[in-house]
Amino acid sequence: MERTILAGQGQQLTLCRGVVAVSGERVDQAARRGLGAVPIEWQRAREKRDGDGFHITFFSKGDLQILQLPDATPADPAAAASAAAQLLAQLPCCWDWVDLGTGSCRDGGSESRFRVLLWPAAAELRRNLQLPPKDFHITLGFQNSDVHSKAKGLSTLSTAPEVQCLQALVALARKLPETEAISLAETALQGATAHADAEAEAAALRALCLCHGRLKQPDQVLTYADQLLQLVPADASARRSKGFALLLLQRHQDALEQLKLAQAIPEEDEAEARRVAQAVAFCCKKLGLEGPSAADGAGSGYKEAQASPETVAKDNYPKTPHLPFSPGVNPDDTQISDCQLLLQGEVVVTEKLDGGNCCIKGGQVYGRTHAQPASHESFSAVKELAANFASALEDVQVFGENMQGIHSIEYTNLESFFYVFGARDARGWLSWDETVALAERLDLPTVPLVFRGTFASADQLQQCLEKWKQEPSAVSERQTPEGFVVRRSARIPAKAFQESVAKYVRANHIQTEDAWKRRWKKATLGTRLQPRLRSLEPAAA
Repeated sequence: MERTILAGQGQQLTLCRGVVAVSGERVDQAARRGLGAVPIEWQRAREKRDGDGFHITFFSKGDLQILQLPDATPADPAAAASAAAQLLAQLPCCWDWVDLGTGSCRDGGSESRFRVLLWPAAAELRRNLQLPPKDFHITLGFQNSDVHSKAKGLSTLSTAPEVQCLQALVALARKLPETEAISLAETALQGATAHADAEAEAAALRALCLCHGRLKQPDQVLTYADQLLQLVPADASARRSKGFALLLLQRHQDALEQLKLAQAIPEEDEAEARRVAQAVAFCCKKLGLEGPSAADGAGSGYKEAQASPETVAKDNYPKTPHLPFSPGVNPDDTQISDCQLLLQGEVVVTEKLDGGNCCIKGGQVYGRTHAQPASHESFSAVKELAANFASALEDVQVFGENMQGIHSIEYTNLESFFYVFGARDARGWLSWDETVALAERLDLPTVPLVFRGTFASADQLQQCLEKWKQEPSAVSERQTPEGFVVRRSARIPAKAFQESVAKYVRANHIQTEDAWKRRWKKATLGTRLQPRLRSLEPAAA
């Protein structure tokens, strides 16, 4: 009997006949790309064993046996698979694997052909569970019998990775934590070089400059930036990367030259133009030169807007509308009329914590209004946190719940006084995976993830939320949730916020009054509870 334990992005993680596998349209599409290189007889041999559909083996029977050793929990295959699925869902880009092309391997008189995959999240999960490394692949066909004793990784590819695969690899690398991203980008660079594809090679080099820059590794940045400039002499990102790397090495004169070259190249990204302008002003100051201030754009063509009331209002966190069936709607609240746009693709459901809306940007901490930095003492813990990573944020604004003060719900299992629920840059709101990766880099927790996947209808969403609201909060065994927030898992353009995020608040929830600030009480940190990711009930037959 087949049991679905996790679903998302058109894929299903299922337990069947003692094996956990991934199937779905995306898996089938990847398989079909390689069938032209597989003899019909080999394809039929696979179909006889597996049926019409294709799959990616996630956990073999042997893997599940390891997870069920006496000193391991849980103690049965279904429970082990479900627990692992919950851990997978919490990793950045959990469903994002890259199809690199067709590979083959032989053992005696048998030969197998398959699509070679890179799946960073699944590989990380196996490491966390202390399982041996695995070459993820999609079997296309085999002669005599499938080969299980040989590697099915990059070394088995019959040709260099296809160009579109390399582009997907670079795109994925930009979403992941730096160490994993570097590994993927290096793989993409090797494939692009073998293909003699300059565009893909340049994209991989840009990703490597970005990742090593975030890790404050200037020597590596200089190496890749120089390679990129050999390919694309007028590449603004290469000049920027080289300039910032030289700045880290305190080579201010050399940095100034590179940054000015970057300014001479048209730049559409205003945030990047501002960063370069600030760095130019800093170099001029260090060298004792007369130069533009950081605020006037340093000749970059970018002029920073004055902080008018309209500009400040745009910086505020938008007012989140209620779902049509949210019980706790107040007279001044807004509601979306239906959930059609919200539920068109994959969503994440997070627990709505009863705290204070808070933003960290530009080294300052703000409350709901951004007219001026927060001054109340209940923001002191968040200010201490922000001081540790202000320079790492660059132009990203981080939004979260300030939990230092007890509001209407007194939580008993808080692990931090600040929980991230969103982040915004010049292009809009970061995807959930990007938000999680950013929070991990800053060593901050995100608001508890309740569910990730797709809902068939608004009715199904309503039924789930009404059920989940009766269960304990993820940060307090003694309390039920204040509510939930549903958002698209993908990036959200700023103008699309009102149709991409909505909340469900329990009835009769007490709103904090202004007098709260005069008599506030500090919350207490406690023991972190084990995360619990919900799944959808299987549809009735």
